[in-house]
Amino acid sequence: MKPSPSDQSPVSLSLSKQDTAVLKGVAILAMLCHHLYTYPPAWAALPESPFLLWLGAVGKVCVSLFLFCSGYGLSVQYATYDSVVGFSKRTRIATRFLIRRFVKFYANYWVIFILFVPITVLFFGRPFQAAYGESASVPLHFFLDLLGLQGLHSYNITWWFNLLIIVFYLLFPIFYFLFRKNVWVSLFIAFILCAIGGKLGLSEYGLLFSLYILPFTIGISWRFFQESFSQLFQSHKQKSFMFVVGCLGLIVLLLFFRQHNVLPGGFYGEKIDGFLVCAIVMLIISLRPFFPPPGFLMFVGKHSVNIYLIHTFINAYWPTSRWIHNLEWGGVKFIILFAMSLLISVFIELIKEKIGYNGVVSYICKRYEDSFQ
Repeated sequence: MKPSPSDQSPVSLSLSKQDTAVLKGVAILAMLCHHLYTYPPAWAALPESPFLLWLGAVGKVCVSLFLFCSGYGLSVQYATYDSVVGFSKRTRIATRFLIRRFVKFYANYWVIFILFVPITVLFFGRPFQAAYGESASVPLHFFLDLLGLQGLHSYNITWWFNLLIIVFYLLFPIFYFLFRKNVWVSLFIAFILCAIGGKLGLSEYGLLFSLYILPFTIGISWRFFQESFSQLFQSHKQKSFMFVVGCLGLIVLLLFFRQHNVLPGGFYGEKIDGFLVCAIVMLIISLRPFFPPPGFLMFVGKHSVNIYLIHTFINAYWPTSRWIHNLEWGGVKFIILFAMSLLISVFIELIKEKIGYNGVVSYICKRYEDSFQ
Protein backbone atom coordinates (compact mmCIF):
# COMPACT_ATOMS: atom_id res chain seq x y z
CA MET A 1 0.00 0.00 0.00
CA LYS A 2 1.42 3.38 -0.99
CA PRO A 3 1.74 5.91 1.80
CA SER A 4 -0.52 8.92 1.65
CA PRO A 5 1.13 12.20 0.63
CA SER A 6 0.04 13.56 3.97
CA ASP A 7 2.03 10.94 5.89
CA GLN A 8 5.07 12.21 7.69
CA SER A 9 8.01 10.11 6.55
CA PRO A 10 11.64 10.24 7.60
CA VAL A 11 13.97 11.12 4.74
CA SER A 12 17.20 9.18 4.28
CA LEU A 13 19.77 10.97 2.15
CA SER A 14 21.81 7.84 1.49
CA LEU A 15 21.71 6.74 -2.14
CA SER A 16 21.26 3.12 -3.15
CA LYS A 17 22.62 1.56 -6.33
CA GLN A 18 19.11 1.92 -7.73
CA ASP A 19 19.14 5.65 -6.95
CA THR A 20 22.48 6.20 -8.68
CA ALA A 21 21.31 4.14 -11.66
CA VAL A 22 18.28 6.44 -11.94
CA LEU A 23 20.57 9.49 -11.77
CA LYS A 24 22.79 8.06 -14.51
CA GLY A 25 19.69 7.37 -16.58
CA VAL A 26 18.61 10.99 -16.23
CA ALA A 27 22.16 12.10 -17.04
CA ILE A 28 22.48 10.12 -20.26
CA LEU A 29 19.08 11.28 -21.52
CA ALA A 30 20.19 14.85 -20.80
CA MET A 31 23.44 14.19 -22.69
CA LEU A 32 21.57 12.98 -25.76
CA CYS A 33 19.42 16.13 -25.69
CA HIS A 34 22.50 18.32 -25.32
CA HIS A 35 24.41 16.83 -28.24
CA LEU A 36 21.39 16.32 -30.49
CA TYR A 37 19.92 19.80 -30.15
CA THR A 38 22.94 21.96 -29.27
CA TYR A 39 25.78 20.32 -31.23
CA PRO A 40 24.37 18.76 -34.41
CA PRO A 41 26.81 17.94 -37.27
CA ALA A 42 28.27 20.99 -39.02
CA TRP A 43 26.02 20.54 -42.05
CA ALA A 44 22.81 20.31 -39.98
CA ALA A 45 20.85 23.31 -38.74
CA LEU A 46 19.97 23.92 -35.12
CA PRO A 47 16.33 23.14 -34.27
CA GLU A 48 13.92 26.02 -34.73
CA SER A 49 12.01 25.24 -31.55
CA PRO A 50 13.07 27.51 -28.64
CA PHE A 51 12.11 24.71 -26.25
CA LEU A 52 14.48 22.22 -27.91
CA LEU A 53 17.29 24.79 -27.87
CA TRP A 54 16.64 25.38 -24.17
CA LEU A 55 16.46 21.63 -23.51
CA GLY A 56 19.76 21.14 -25.33
CA ALA A 57 21.45 23.86 -23.28
CA VAL A 58 20.12 22.54 -19.97
CA GLY A 59 21.20 19.03 -20.99
CA LYS A 60 24.80 20.00 -20.22
CA VAL A 61 23.94 19.26 -16.58
CA CYS A 62 24.68 15.65 -17.59
CA VAL A 63 28.39 16.24 -16.91
CA SER A 64 27.74 17.31 -13.34
CA LEU A 65 25.30 14.46 -12.75
CA PHE A 66 27.88 11.89 -13.84
CA LEU A 67 30.58 13.55 -11.73
CA PHE A 68 28.31 13.62 -8.67
CA CYS A 69 27.58 9.90 -9.06
CA SER A 70 31.28 9.15 -9.47
CA GLY A 71 32.28 11.18 -6.42
CA TYR A 72 29.55 9.63 -4.28
CA GLY A 73 30.11 6.07 -5.47
CA LEU A 74 33.88 6.24 -4.98
CA SER A 75 33.53 7.73 -1.49
CA VAL A 76 31.04 5.06 -0.38
CA GLN A 77 33.36 2.29 -1.59
CA TYR A 78 36.46 3.93 -0.14
CA ALA A 79 34.79 4.45 3.26
CA THR A 80 35.29 0.73 3.91
CA TYR A 81 38.99 1.42 4.43
CA ASP A 82 38.62 4.44 6.71
CA SER A 83 39.95 2.50 9.67
CA VAL A 84 43.31 1.79 8.03
CA VAL A 85 46.15 3.71 9.69
CA GLY A 86 49.65 4.49 8.50
CA PHE A 87 50.78 6.37 5.42
CA SER A 88 52.25 3.34 3.65
CA LYS A 89 49.09 1.24 4.14
CA ARG A 90 46.83 4.08 3.00
CA THR A 91 49.01 4.67 -0.07
CA ARG A 92 48.93 0.98 -0.97
CA ILE A 93 45.17 0.78 -0.53
CA ALA A 94 44.63 3.98 -2.56
CA THR A 95 46.80 2.60 -5.36
CA ARG A 96 44.97 -0.72 -5.51
CA PHE A 97 41.62 1.03 -5.25
CA LEU A 98 42.47 3.20 -8.25
CA ILE A 99 43.78 0.25 -10.26
CA ARG A 100 40.45 -1.49 -9.72
CA ARG A 101 38.60 1.64 -10.81
CA PHE A 102 40.74 2.00 -13.94
CA VAL A 103 40.31 -1.67 -14.84
CA LYS A 104 36.54 -1.07 -14.95
CA PHE A 105 36.94 2.17 -16.88
CA TYR A 106 39.22 0.79 -19.58
CA ALA A 107 37.30 -2.50 -19.81
CA ASN A 108 34.31 -0.48 -21.07
CA TYR A 109 36.21 2.12 -23.04
CA TRP A 110 38.55 -0.15 -24.98
CA VAL A 111 35.76 -2.38 -26.28
CA ILE A 112 33.98 0.62 -27.81
CA PHE A 113 37.22 2.21 -29.01
CA ILE A 114 38.49 -0.95 -30.73
CA LEU A 115 35.12 -1.63 -32.37
CA PHE A 116 33.93 1.83 -33.37
CA VAL A 117 37.05 3.79 -34.30
CA PRO A 118 38.37 1.40 -37.00
CA ILE A 119 34.87 0.96 -38.45
CA THR A 120 34.43 4.72 -38.68
CA VAL A 121 37.88 5.26 -40.24
CA LEU A 122 37.63 2.44 -42.78
CA PHE A 123 33.98 2.58 -43.81
CA PHE A 124 32.55 5.99 -42.94
CA GLY A 125 35.26 8.37 -44.13
CA ARG A 126 36.43 10.02 -40.90
CA PRO A 127 40.25 9.82 -40.95
CA PHE A 128 42.37 10.21 -37.83
CA GLN A 129 43.65 13.55 -39.14
CA ALA A 130 40.12 14.98 -38.85
CA ALA A 131 40.49 14.75 -35.07
CA TYR A 132 44.24 14.80 -34.45
CA GLY A 133 45.25 17.38 -37.07
CA GLU A 134 46.86 17.09 -40.50
CA SER A 135 50.44 17.26 -39.21
CA ALA A 136 49.89 15.25 -36.05
CA SER A 137 51.64 11.96 -35.35
CA VAL A 138 48.76 9.52 -35.71
CA PRO A 139 50.43 6.61 -33.81
CA LEU A 140 51.24 8.87 -30.84
CA HIS A 141 47.79 10.46 -30.66
CA PHE A 142 46.09 7.11 -31.26
CA PHE A 143 47.96 5.71 -28.24
CA LEU A 144 47.04 8.72 -26.10
CA ASP A 145 43.45 8.40 -27.28
CA LEU A 146 43.45 4.72 -26.33
CA LEU A 147 44.46 5.83 -22.82
CA GLY A 148 41.69 8.45 -22.77
CA LEU A 149 44.19 11.30 -22.64
CA GLN A 150 43.39 13.17 -25.86
CA GLY A 151 40.79 15.41 -24.26
CA LEU A 152 39.04 17.69 -26.71
CA HIS A 153 41.19 16.28 -29.51
CA SER A 154 39.92 12.73 -29.11
CA TYR A 155 38.84 10.88 -32.24
CA ASN A 156 35.32 11.18 -30.85
CA ILE A 157 35.15 14.74 -29.57
CA THR A 158 32.62 13.94 -26.84
CA TRP A 159 35.26 11.69 -25.23
CA TRP A 160 36.85 14.85 -23.79
CA PHE A 161 35.16 13.76 -20.55
CA ASN A 162 37.55 10.79 -20.32
CA LEU A 163 40.52 12.96 -19.46
CA LEU A 164 38.53 14.92 -16.90
CA ILE A 165 37.30 11.82 -15.06
CA ILE A 166 40.76 10.23 -15.16
CA VAL A 167 42.19 13.31 -13.42
CA PHE A 168 39.42 13.22 -10.82
CA TYR A 169 39.99 9.50 -10.23
CA LEU A 170 43.69 10.11 -9.61
CA LEU A 171 42.97 12.96 -7.21
CA PHE A 172 40.14 11.19 -5.42
CA PRO A 173 42.19 9.72 -2.51
CA ILE A 174 43.54 13.22 -1.79
CA PHE A 175 40.07 14.74 -2.00
CA TYR A 176 38.69 12.06 0.29
CA PHE A 177 41.42 12.65 2.87
CA LEU A 178 40.78 16.43 2.85
CA PHE A 179 37.00 16.05 3.10
CA ARG A 180 37.39 13.52 5.88
CA LYS A 181 39.44 16.07 7.82
CA ASN A 182 37.10 19.02 7.29
CA VAL A 183 34.26 18.61 4.86
CA TRP A 184 32.94 22.19 5.12
CA VAL A 185 36.28 23.91 4.49
CA SER A 186 37.09 21.57 1.61
CA LEU A 187 33.70 22.11 0.01
CA PHE A 188 34.03 25.88 0.39
CA ILE A 189 37.41 25.79 -1.38
CA ALA A 190 35.86 23.79 -4.23
CA PHE A 191 33.06 26.36 -4.48
CA ILE A 192 35.54 29.27 -4.62
CA LEU A 193 37.59 27.52 -7.29
CA CYS A 194 34.43 26.98 -9.35
CA ALA A 195 33.38 30.60 -8.88
CA ILE A 196 36.68 32.24 -9.85
CA GLY A 197 38.23 29.60 -12.11
CA GLY A 198 37.55 31.62 -15.25
CA LYS A 199 39.48 34.58 -13.83
CA LEU A 200 42.67 32.67 -13.08
CA GLY A 201 43.99 32.45 -16.63
CA LEU A 202 43.82 28.66 -16.56
CA SER A 203 44.43 26.41 -19.54
CA GLU A 204 41.49 24.83 -21.35
CA TYR A 205 41.50 21.76 -19.12
CA GLY A 206 42.42 23.75 -16.04
CA LEU A 207 39.24 25.73 -16.61
CA LEU A 208 37.18 22.56 -17.02
CA PHE A 209 38.73 21.15 -13.85
CA SER A 210 37.87 24.26 -11.85
CA LEU A 211 34.36 24.32 -13.30
CA TYR A 212 33.54 20.70 -12.53
CA ILE A 213 35.39 20.17 -9.27
CA LEU A 214 32.27 21.31 -7.40
CA PRO A 215 29.80 18.58 -8.50
CA PHE A 216 32.46 15.88 -8.04
CA THR A 217 33.32 17.02 -4.53
CA ILE A 218 29.64 17.53 -3.66
CA GLY A 219 29.28 13.84 -4.48
CA ILE A 220 32.12 13.05 -2.07
CA SER A 221 30.73 15.31 0.65
CA TRP A 222 27.25 13.76 0.29
CA ARG A 223 28.63 10.60 1.86
CA PHE A 224 29.77 12.58 4.92
CA PHE A 225 26.58 14.64 5.16
CA GLN A 226 23.96 11.97 4.55
CA GLU A 227 23.80 10.57 8.09
CA SER A 228 23.63 13.87 9.96
CA PHE A 229 21.28 15.46 7.43
CA SER A 230 18.99 12.42 7.49
CA GLN A 231 18.72 12.80 11.28
CA LEU A 232 17.89 16.48 10.81
CA PHE A 233 15.06 15.69 8.41
CA GLN A 234 13.77 12.96 10.69
CA SER A 235 13.78 15.26 13.71
CA HIS A 236 11.82 17.86 11.77
CA LYS A 237 9.50 15.18 10.31
CA GLN A 238 9.23 16.77 6.90
CA LYS A 239 6.03 15.97 5.02
CA SER A 240 6.92 14.06 1.88
CA PHE A 241 4.53 15.92 -0.40
CA MET A 242 5.75 19.35 0.68
CA PHE A 243 9.33 18.17 0.27
CA VAL A 244 8.60 17.18 -3.34
CA VAL A 245 7.04 20.59 -4.01
CA GLY A 246 10.02 22.34 -2.44
CA CYS A 247 12.50 20.37 -4.57
CA LEU A 248 10.56 21.11 -7.75
CA GLY A 249 10.45 24.81 -6.88
CA LEU A 250 14.19 24.83 -6.21
CA ILE A 251 14.90 23.13 -9.53
CA VAL A 252 12.82 25.71 -11.41
CA LEU A 253 14.64 28.56 -9.62
CA LEU A 254 18.07 27.08 -10.32
CA LEU A 255 17.18 26.53 -13.98
CA PHE A 256 16.28 30.20 -14.20
CA PHE A 257 19.59 31.21 -12.58
CA ARG A 258 21.43 28.80 -14.88
CA GLN A 259 20.10 30.42 -18.03
CA HIS A 260 20.20 34.06 -16.87
CA ASN A 261 23.17 35.98 -15.53
CA VAL A 262 21.34 37.57 -12.60
CA LEU A 263 23.54 36.41 -9.70
CA PRO A 264 26.67 38.42 -8.76
CA GLY A 265 30.07 37.37 -10.04
CA GLY A 266 28.82 35.87 -13.29
CA PHE A 267 27.55 32.83 -11.41
CA TYR A 268 25.37 31.11 -13.99
CA GLY A 269 25.56 28.38 -16.62
CA GLU A 270 27.54 25.29 -15.58
CA LYS A 271 28.55 27.01 -12.33
CA ILE A 272 24.98 26.42 -11.16
CA ASP A 273 25.02 22.73 -12.07
CA GLY A 274 26.48 21.50 -8.78
CA PHE A 275 23.53 22.98 -6.91
CA LEU A 276 21.09 21.83 -9.60
CA VAL A 277 22.36 18.28 -9.19
CA CYS A 278 21.74 18.50 -5.42
CA ALA A 279 18.14 19.56 -6.09
CA ILE A 280 17.63 16.71 -8.58
CA VAL A 281 19.06 14.19 -6.11
CA MET A 282 16.80 15.52 -3.36
CA LEU A 283 13.78 15.27 -5.68
CA ILE A 284 14.54 11.62 -6.42
CA ILE A 285 14.91 10.95 -2.69
CA SER A 286 11.68 12.79 -1.86
CA LEU A 287 9.72 10.74 -4.41
CA ARG A 288 10.59 7.45 -2.68
CA PRO A 289 7.41 7.35 -0.53
CA PHE A 290 5.26 7.71 -3.67
CA PHE A 291 6.99 5.63 -6.36
CA PRO A 292 9.47 2.78 -6.59
CA PRO A 293 12.70 3.54 -8.50
CA PRO A 294 11.72 3.88 -12.20
CA GLY A 295 12.76 0.62 -13.83
CA PHE A 296 13.19 2.29 -17.21
CA LEU A 297 15.67 4.87 -15.91
CA MET A 298 17.52 2.21 -13.91
CA PHE A 299 17.91 0.09 -17.04
CA VAL A 300 19.08 3.08 -19.08
CA GLY A 301 21.46 4.06 -16.27
CA LYS A 302 23.14 0.65 -16.39
CA HIS A 303 23.88 1.27 -20.07
CA SER A 304 24.80 4.94 -19.61
CA VAL A 305 28.57 4.45 -20.06
CA ASN A 306 28.14 2.60 -23.35
CA ILE A 307 25.59 5.11 -24.62
CA TYR A 308 27.95 7.97 -23.73
CA LEU A 309 30.77 6.28 -25.64
CA ILE A 310 28.84 5.39 -28.82
CA HIS A 311 26.03 7.90 -29.39
CA THR A 312 28.18 10.51 -31.16
CA PHE A 313 29.10 8.01 -33.87
CA ILE A 314 25.40 7.58 -34.62
CA ASN A 315 24.64 11.29 -34.21
CA ALA A 316 27.56 12.80 -36.15
CA TYR A 317 30.02 10.39 -37.82
CA TRP A 318 27.97 7.62 -39.41
CA PRO A 319 25.46 7.92 -42.28
CA THR A 320 22.74 7.52 -39.64
CA SER A 321 23.38 11.16 -38.72
CA ARG A 322 21.93 12.41 -42.02
CA TRP A 323 18.92 10.19 -41.61
CA ILE A 324 18.33 11.42 -38.05
CA HIS A 325 18.94 15.13 -38.63
CA ASN A 326 16.90 15.24 -41.82
CA LEU A 327 13.81 14.27 -39.85
CA GLU A 328 11.38 17.08 -39.15
CA TRP A 329 10.35 16.36 -35.56
CA GLY A 330 12.89 16.89 -32.80
CA GLY A 331 11.21 14.35 -30.52
CA VAL A 332 11.43 11.65 -33.19
CA LYS A 333 15.13 12.42 -33.68
CA PHE A 334 15.71 11.90 -29.97
CA ILE A 335 13.78 8.61 -29.84
CA ILE A 336 15.71 7.19 -32.80
CA LEU A 337 19.12 8.27 -31.47
CA PHE A 338 18.30 6.91 -28.03
CA ALA A 339 16.86 3.63 -29.32
CA MET A 340 19.82 2.94 -31.63
CA SER A 341 22.36 3.74 -28.92
CA LEU A 342 20.59 1.58 -26.33
CA LEU A 343 20.10 -1.38 -28.68
CA ILE A 344 23.77 -1.36 -29.68
CA SER A 345 24.77 -1.17 -26.02
CA VAL A 346 22.49 -4.11 -25.10
CA PHE A 347 23.95 -6.14 -27.98
CA ILE A 348 27.53 -5.36 -26.95
CA GLU A 349 26.86 -6.30 -23.33
CA LEU A 350 25.21 -9.54 -24.44
CA ILE A 351 28.27 -10.48 -26.51
CA LYS A 352 30.64 -9.57 -23.65
CA GLU A 353 28.65 -11.79 -21.31
CA LYS A 354 28.53 -14.69 -23.78
CA ILE A 355 32.29 -14.73 -24.38
CA GLY A 356 33.10 -14.38 -20.69
CA TYR A 357 34.60 -10.89 -20.98
CA ASN A 358 32.67 -9.51 -18.01
CA GLY A 359 33.69 -12.51 -15.94
CA VAL A 360 37.37 -11.85 -16.59
CA VAL A 361 37.00 -8.17 -15.66
CA SER A 362 35.11 -9.09 -12.48
CA TYR A 363 37.81 -11.61 -11.57
CA ILE A 364 40.57 -9.01 -11.96
CA CYS A 365 38.64 -6.46 -9.90
CA LYS A 366 37.88 -9.06 -7.23
CA ARG A 367 41.57 -9.87 -6.88
CA TYR A 368 42.34 -6.21 -6.19
CA GLU A 369 39.36 -6.00 -3.85
CA ASP A 370 40.62 -9.01 -1.89
CA SER A 371 44.06 -7.44 -1.68
CA PHE A 372 42.59 -4.55 0.36
CA GLN A 373 41.95 -6.86 3.28
